[in-house]
Amino acid sequence: ALLGAAGSGGGASWEAIATVTSAGADATISFTSIPTTYTDLKIVYIGSSWYDAYNVFVFNSDTSGSSYNNAVLLGYTDTVNGAGGSSWFSSAASEWFPMQAWPRATGTNFFACGEIHLPAYSQSAQFKPGFFIGSNRDTTAYTGAQSEGGPMAGWYCGEQTAALTQIDMGRTSSGKWANYTCTLFGLGVS
Repeated sequence: ALLGAAGSGGGASWEAIATVTSAGADATISFTSIPTTYTDLKIVYIGSSWYDAYNVFVFNSDTSGSSYNNAVLLGYTDTVNGAGGSSWFSSAASEWFPMQAWPRATGTNFFACGEIHLPAYSQSAQFKPGFFIGSNRDTTAYTGAQSEGGPMAGWYCGEQTAALTQIDMGRTSSGKWANYTCTLFGLGVS
C-alpha cells in the first residue's frame, strides 16, 4: 500500500517545512534551522534561472568542494517522441549539484522543475546522500544539442556526518534563481 494512502492504515506523510518564493532573481536560496525530527527531506523547485550556471549545493555551510561527490545523467533528443535520443553523463568531486547547468536560461526563461530527496539527513553515522530528478529544457526546439537540456537524474553525497540543519542552494558565475517557488518538505514519522 502507498504511504498515507486511504485505507492503508495511515503512515508517514510529507509536511511542508518552509517555502521560498520570488518573482525576481536571487543568488541563493537558504533553508536554515532545519528540525531533525523527520526521517527524510525533499526539496521541490519550480522556476527558471536568470543565467546559465551550475548550482552550488552546500550542507551546514561546508563550502569545501572536496566534501562532495556527484554524478548526473542528462537525456536529450532531436525529436519530439524521443526516437534517436542521446545522453550525457558526468561525475566530479564538487558541490555543484546536479552536475549540469539547471535550470537552463534563455531570453524567454523556460521553466524547469526538479525534486531533490535527502534520505536519513539527520543520522550521524553516515554521509548525506541526495538524489535529483527533474526536467531541464531551455527551448521548445529539438535540434539534438546537449545544451538544450531534457530529463535529468543526479546523485550526490555530502561527506558530513552531522545532521543537516542548513541547506544553501547557490549558483556559479552570475547565475540566479528566477521566478520560482522552492519548498522544503520533511517526511514525518508515523
